[in-house]
Amino acid sequence: MDSWDKRRRGLAAEMDRRGDWPVRSPWVRRAADAVPRHVFAPDRLWRWDGQAYVPVDRDDDPDGWSAVVYGGPDDAAVTQVTDGLPSSSLSCEAVVADMLDSLLLEPGHRVLELGTGTGRNAALLAWRAGGRGHRATG
Repeated sequence: MDSWDKRRRGLAAEMDRRGDWPVRSPWVRRAADAVPRHVFAPDRLWRWDGQAYVPVDRDDDPDGWSAVVYGGPDDAAVTQVTDGLPSSSLSCEAVVADMLDSLLLEPGHRVLELGTGTGRNAALLAWRAGGRGHRATG
């Protein structure tokens, strides 16, 4: 089992333990399983080392990289740093789950996602909306 797969399962289990998967929208958990975070993460991520954000490259440190991608439910994966500060990320899984639950999205709904991030939120929305009636940009 790859380190990202083990960490992916661990994040989902922690979300289960905390009750973060929305009860009224069980599709969110299925979508998260079908649309894994690591597919949308760039090869370079950034980790706070207590002093500064330092790069974590997938090829050089695959275990460290997967630890950033699949941190805890409240941990965003920083994908870009500008002037020493995080400027883009994969949103933390607990916030994504809550956001998707709040949408009350149903199959066949039309969705317009205007994002500038990694594209995962658009992919999760498209997973739920289905092949017709969705449009993703960003």
